[in-house]
Amino acid sequence: MNTLRELAPLLVPIVLGIMILSAAYRLWRYHHHPRRILSEGLSCATLIGIMGLVGLVDSSLSWAVWLLALALLSGIAVASWRASSTAPPAEQTKKQARLLSPPGVAGLIGEAMFYALLLALALLGG
Repeated sequence: MNTLRELAPLLVPIVLGIMILSAAYRLWRYHHHPRRILSEGLSCATLIGIMGLVGLVDSSLSWAVWLLALALLSGIAVASWRASSTAPPAEQTKKQARLLSPPGVAGLIGEAMFYALLLALALLGG
C-alpha cells in the first residue's frame, strides 16, 4: 500500500495524459458530431486545467502539458475540418454511429459549468 502511495503522484498524471491522448486520437481518427467535438474538447481542457491547478505535473515537465494541449487542439482542428468538409461513411459501425449522434444537452451543459467553475477558481485563486 505504501508503494501505491509513493507512485500515485507519478501515476495520476500518466493516466490523465493517456486519457487526453486517446481522446485526441479519436478526434483524429473518426467522424464526430460537432457538439461531440465540443464536448470532447471541454472535457480534455478541464482535465488539463485540473492538472495545472492541482500541480500534478512538476515544473520541469511543463512542456508535456503543452504537448497534450497541442495534441488536443490538433485533434479538434482535424475533427472540425472533417465534420465540415467530408461526408461520414455510408455504412457505419456502432461506434461510428455513436460518435455521429449528438451528445446529450445536459451532459454538455454540465461540462460547460464545470469548466466555468474551474476557470473561476483559477481567476480567483490568482
